[in-house]
Amino acid sequence: MINSLNGWLSSVLPVGADKALMAIGGTVGGILSFAFGDIGVLLWWLLAMAGFDLLTGTVGALREGRFKSHDFFVGISKKVLMFVFVAFAHGVDQALDHLFHYQVFQSIVICAYALCEFGSIVENLEGCGLGGVVPPVIKRALAAFNERMDSTVDKITDKDGKEKEGARE
Repeated sequence: MINSLNGWLSSVLPVGADKALMAIGGTVGGILSFAFGDIGVLLWWLLAMAGFDLLTGTVGALREGRFKSHDFFVGISKKVLMFVFVAFAHGVDQALDHLFHYQVFQSIVICAYALCEFGSIVENLEGCGLGGVVPPVIKRALAAFNERMDSTVDKITDKDGKEKEGARE
């Protein structure tokens, strides 16, 4: 039971380039929050991007004959957890409203997830046969970013995925 829960949890948490994209998006979200305040529009954009990511991922998997209900369940689980974290961040913002009068944490979480969703949509468009609509510079940037993240992970982990001793010093 615990092993299956750990396996499911590790499959829904971001890895590699997704983590870095989320960090960049979070930074942008914090800046936007201070610059413009209200984040309602950002939440609608995240909802739209999550839906489009789910749609393009499903269409791409069906088109390539690799659709699996388990993978679909994991994708839905990721989307649900994403909005749970947004709700949690909103609660933190409400709790700290007397200190900050900005929706800082919620903006950071929303933009982090939105950038990650954007990267996923670009990848999914390839699987849908619509890779030609994505500008080549974006494809190259994402490919280079993924390669860079993979090489960094390879440097600090061994072949079993465990962290090498002294790799972060």
